Amino acid sequence: MQWETGQSLNIGAIPIEKLTHETAPIASLTGTGSPELTKAQHAVLGEYVREGGILVIDPCGGDNDFKLSIRENLLPNAFAGAKAVPLPPELSRPMKLRPYSLERLGGSVPQIQLFALGKGYIVLSPLDLTVALLGTHTWAIDGYQGESAEGFLKDLVNWSQHK
Repeated sequence: MQWETGQSLNIGAIPIEKLTHETAPIASLTGTGSPELTKAQHAVLGEYVREGGILVIDPCGGDNDFKLSIRENLLPNAFAGAKAVPLPPELSRPMKLRPYSLERLGGSVPQIQLFALGKGYIVLSPLDLTVALLGTHTWAIDGYQGESAEGFLKDLVNWSQHK
């Protein structure tokens, strides 16, 4: 990222309980299965976004249980009142699917969604973004191609600097 844009990233793991928009202006929540988040963790995530953080959520490998859990549990409990907003032009890039997803979805490309809450945003990806960044060619990953995921996330970092 720094080589191509001049912007560097400090990447690291932060426990949800310690997440603030000052320490991590952009955070990623990815996983499989149904995450068991506490009410306190829901509150921290909600506060993180309301205070200006950008939370990117994607299902690792395209895991359906994770997607359902996020929609049914996390969004209503942590982000009540979040409003779906159109992706700004800076983030509206055509996304390309991995071969597995192309075959499974027949060429239909599910779109990333953006929700506004307070001063921040939730970026909700219906397909895997993070595994795509590894550059692997594993077959059963339901997600976007690496170049698309990387481009979208670079655009997101740039957009976040000017929003």
